[in-house]
Amino acid sequence: YYLIFLETKAFQKKDMKKAKKIWRSQSEFFSKHFIKWVPSFCDKIEAGSKHEYYLLLAKCLKKFVLDTPVPVFPEKNKKI
Repeated sequence: YYLIFLETKAFQKKDMKKAKKIWRSQSEFFSKHFIKWVPSFCDKIEAGSKHEYYLLLAKCLKKFVLDTPVPVFPEKNKKI
């Protein structure tokens, strides 16, 4: 959330260089950290919970993380 917030602020200030740098940090965080533990965490929730709400939430989160790529940084000439 924090990196997305910072990127949004940079876009609002039309600071594309800073926004792209923050986007790279988001992408790196996702690929080096988030994607490595979230699916395993969701598997543990599914294995250890009997509550349908948490089971479904874990399945949705895992699917979202595994199936949703990090968006490409927008080009300069495209509207944001």
